[in-house]
Amino acid sequence: MHAIKGTAFVARKKGVCSTHGELLWQEFMIVLRKKSPFFYQPVLVSTSIPLEDFLLFQDTLIAYFHKGDEKAYLKLGAEAAQWGLTEGPYRRYAHERDAAGFSTIVPAIWRSFFNFGECNATCGTREVSITCGGLPLWHPYLEILPMAYFQRGFELVSHGTVNLTRQPGPERATGYTYTFAFEREVFADVSLPKTGA
Repeated sequence: MHAIKGTAFVARKKGVCSTHGELLWQEFMIVLRKKSPFFYQPVLVSTSIPLEDFLLFQDTLIAYFHKGDEKAYLKLGAEAAQWGLTEGPYRRYAHERDAAGFSTIVPAIWRSFFNFGECNATCGTREVSITCGGLPLWHPYLEILPMAYFQRGFELVSHGTVNLTRQPGPERATGYTYTFAFEREVFADVSLPKTGA
């Protein structure tokens, strides 16, 4: 079964409650449970949420709190990285300005949320290319949000602006490649990354 870990759900709940309050979250959950009975059960960080139910949750959340604007995924991805690299498990990479080290854990970060697909990084001296593939379907949560996460992550570990470009390929595809370009040279060893090994 394709599934997404409950970590993402718990993070969204925390963000909504912080911004809109617990009451509005509870009202949202009433709407969501009418669409997906899965969410009658408590969702913990260790819960495996079936992909169909999770994407229904995301669609409902974007419609309810962001008026259906898919650009909200950019904000959500950046916010997740901001937490992960300042308070969360990857903060040492930002503290040590370790862009090379951060690039090597791209596959592990992907696997910490998804039990499907793969995501690998390849480095040059001033850029990183991230390729994701093997997705069961296309959804903005599976492309826009992760790439926004990595863009903000690389900004935090390089202490600079990172420009994001989607490489040529089919739109709304089950695989894609993005290039993250840095303002300056951040990788001393360009032989680095076969990160998917």
